[in-house]
Amino acid sequence: MTNKEINEININNAKDSKKKCYYKRIGKCDPGKCGGACCRYTIANMFEDNYFDKIASWFKTPIQTVKYGKKTFIVSAFHCPNITIDGRCKLHGTKKQSKVCDMFPMVHTDVVYKYVKEFCGYRFERTLIE
Repeated sequence: MTNKEINEININNAKDSKKKCYYKRIGKCDPGKCGGACCRYTIANMFEDNYFDKIASWFKTPIQTVKYGKKTFIVSAFHCPNITIDGRCKLHGTKKQSKVCDMFPMVHTDVVYKYVKEFCGYRFERTLIE
């Protein structure tokens, strides 16, 4: 989805929630710069004691844990089978591309986005709703 389409959704969601501002997505996806970072990690909420062991056995290779706010997340390497060696998606722009991938990142609070935002070509600006 384009920034314009994402921002229309974000504005409407903010208006529905009676907020005075929203986070406007700007920038563009450039796999040449980020290497498809968003498609190379998966992140799960580690929300209770011993949950790490369950997630670690499922992911097999957790990289690290990270904290965002009061929550702790487990980061694990993930390689989407549709990502080419140069970080581009084979499905990009086709009907087969999932909606989640097409919309990423939609919000500035997305945990995967928080993890890869240093490399991501998208940014979010807090913007007043007119």
